[in-house]
Amino acid sequence: MDGGEPRFGQRGDIPSYVMVKCGIWGEDACQLHRFFGWNKVKVGRKVPLYVSADDCYVDETCIKGSVNVIGAKEHPEWMCDNGSMKWDLKIDKKVAFNVGYGTCGLFRFLKAFEMYWYAEGMKT
Repeated sequence: MDGGEPRFGQRGDIPSYVMVKCGIWGEDACQLHRFFGWNKVKVGRKVPLYVSADDCYVDETCIKGSVNVIGAKEHPEWMCDNGSMKWDLKIDKKVAFNVGYGTCGLFRFLKAFEMYWYAEGMKT
């Protein structure tokens, strides 16, 4: 389920997937990607929100999962390096920076905010 595979454009398919991304910065920087077909993903539709795919999980209080990539050089469409990482982190938000009611229908209609991406846990 890799979005960069040429066969998708030829068949007219539109890839639909969730990508779990992890890595490290610095001199030995590395980024790892794991892809899940949308049919393998569970999303909580009510509060509390969560997203889950296999052993990868995120909600308002924790984030856990693993990525293990072998053969990245042979698959440039994966857009990552070889390696593995596993994590199980608790989330404690000190500042929840969000626009709150600014994303309600009225403010969207008025175009009060040009974008809706925000750093929900900017100090976590």
